[in-house]
Amino acid sequence: MTELKCPKCGETEAIYYYFAEKCGIKCGNTNCGYEIKDCESVEEAEFKWKSKNNPKALRSCPFCKAHGDDVYVDEFWERYDEPYFVTCHKCGACGPYADTEKKAIENWNRRVNE
Repeated sequence: MTELKCPKCGETEAIYYYFAEKCGIKCGNTNCGYEIKDCESVEEAEFKWKSKNNPKALRSCPFCKAHGDDVYVDEFWERYDEPYFVTCHKCGACGPYADTEKKAIENWNRRVNE
């Protein structure tokens, strides 16, 4: 586990992990309380925690749960109006096309049940 910094208040000392049915990370600063919860693994919780200040951060694949280098923004030049999309190298899933990388990432990161 790596040292984490709260994306909301900047705290580094009061950050803690918790494990129940799912795992999460919470800022123990009483004035903040920022939290990532309901994650399948510590790695997913850390990724989501670090992603809050990183607009290029991609969530794991909703189908095979791959993340990191296996999920990336791709570009299809023949679609001039919306060439960008996110794809999973492991299972081949891809998100909807968008006109910017940022929108493609937002589309990929959005989940229906959230």
